[in-house]
Amino acid sequence: MSKKVCSLLIVLMLTSLIVSACGPTAAPVAEVTQAATEAPAAQEPTQAPAAQEPTLAPATQEPTAAPVATLPAAAACECGYDVIIGSNGDAKIVNPILAMDSDGFWRTDLMFDSLVRVDPVTSAPVGQLAKSWDVSADGTTYTFHLVDAEVRWHDGQPFTVDDIQYTLMEVLKPTYTGLFQQRFQDLVGADKVIAGEATELEGFKIIDPKTVQFKLNQPNAPFLAWAVSALKFLPKHLLEGQAITEDMAYSQAPVGNGPYKFKSWDKGNRFVMEWNEDYWGAKPCAKTITTMAIPDMQALAAAVEAGDIDVTVMVPPTEVARLAQVKGLQYFKQPAIGPESIWFNLDNPILKDLKVRQAIAHAIDGLAFTEGVLQGTTTPANTHFTTGSWAYDPAAKLPEYDPEKAKALLAEAGYPDGFKIKLACNQGNFFREHFVEYAQAELAKVGIEVEVEKAEWGTFIGNVMAGTYDMVFYNEEGGIPDPDVAYEYWHTGGPNNYSHYSNAQVDQWLQEARIGTVLEERKALYYKVQAQLNQDLPTLPVFWRPNPLVANAKFDKLVPSVIHTYGSVQNWCLKK
Repeated sequence: MSKKVCSLLIVLMLTSLIVSACGPTAAPVAEVTQAATEAPAAQEPTQAPAAQEPTLAPATQEPTAAPVATLPAAAACECGYDVIIGSNGDAKIVNPILAMDSDGFWRTDLMFDSLVRVDPVTSAPVGQLAKSWDVSADGTTYTFHLVDAEVRWHDGQPFTVDDIQYTLMEVLKPTYTGLFQQRFQDLVGADKVIAGEATELEGFKIIDPKTVQFKLNQPNAPFLAWAVSALKFLPKHLLEGQAITEDMAYSQAPVGNGPYKFKSWDKGNRFVMEWNEDYWGAKPCAKTITTMAIPDMQALAAAVEAGDIDVTVMVPPTEVARLAQVKGLQYFKQPAIGPESIWFNLDNPILKDLKVRQAIAHAIDGLAFTEGVLQGTTTPANTHFTTGSWAYDPAAKLPEYDPEKAKALLAEAGYPDGFKIKLACNQGNFFREHFVEYAQAELAKVGIEVEVEKAEWGTFIGNVMAGTYDMVFYNEEGGIPDPDVAYEYWHTGGPNNYSHYSNAQVDQWLQEARIGTVLEERKALYYKVQAQLNQDLPTLPVFWRPNPLVANAKFDKLVPSVIHTYGSVQNWCLKK
């Protein structure tokens, strides 16, 4: 890599770190407990080292790309096995530029390579298809140098820089319906492409068959970790000229260029991918990775205990302590990805009144729910950013439980006798099903009559994205892998702004934080964002979603991660 990289590059990379860049309040990455097996004896839970604030590297230091994959040593474990993952819902699509849920994201992570990926432990951007990159002195131009290896699509055709350009132009099309367009809107000329006024992008250049360049209008601190890492490519030779949609055949049976190939999908039941024996990089260890959709979390707990599935993060809190002691299982306690929250549809004539949202916040005792139903496995949330983010504000405050104040606010809003409203969640999710029933009872005490709706995952998430709901109980992605994720949730018109929230001051702070290059200045801006969100209440964060990883103890090399649902599952191995 060129020696021209200056200190601004180092700052930009450092501000994209999450777990490795937390303040003193940041949660550890994971705690692990392994129940007794015939192999190692049971261990006391161990805690990962405390996260550290980043330190500025010398200006002349070259950022180095980490290896594409870290495989366990052949003598230490066995490969060629099958792993079955249990989930309480199925992905909607597995098109890499249209994926919209966690199952869709991590599946496409394994079937498609990006220029860079985010390390599951440090959250730092590391090389994948790019062996190295340079950043200009002003922080606006990124030049990526591709690996020397011959990369091929799963159909045997070569992957080329034309595929990169083709995919980027598809994301920037006016007709694009996915989540990633805003991450690239600051490329030079992107505004004209998005508006349909141009068919060429000034901010992207093919330098040669192994080099591409992105040029931004201004510095963008999370560009590597949040934008480039998410851009997984489409095969131009197969798709050029077609409309890229959720319903196209490719979105259900994709051809990728990653370590795993699509094998089969029984929608709503079982998804199977198998290793790519012709993969250009380090070969994966697991031969096949299967996802089984089991809608009920109690059934998931029973399945992992019985050995019908190998791993799940969807364990009811009532089962966590017991499963952690079950012989043949291992348990990892991971930080929450974000809060579980009540989302208010601000287009609703009742909910658009701030006093109504404040009344709902005062009417629900979150602490009683976490200590009772969730049995102390988590705590009430105080903000929209997870404790695993360096931008998390430990001093942020939400309205306190006060049912009398809730009644007074309803009266001030013109609803002294309450009103009727709907609250929805997805079926089979222990946390959400129990909470919506709890909230129904709590709100009834202040005169609000709640109709609870529970739908299967596809219907539920479809309604959320379409905005066809009153209130839903759903998670927020809270600042992982970079707090710029808040831009998509709370900036006016953001792709994940399901509440249809708009605040010009918040928009300005989010934009300033996005282009900032000093971590402490970015943090201060995100503190302001959190305070304003807690005042405006487009959502009501209720509790930090428990994120336990329970796996069969026969596996080694597990990498618990707050940013990857099943971090490095392709590199797990069987213990000898």
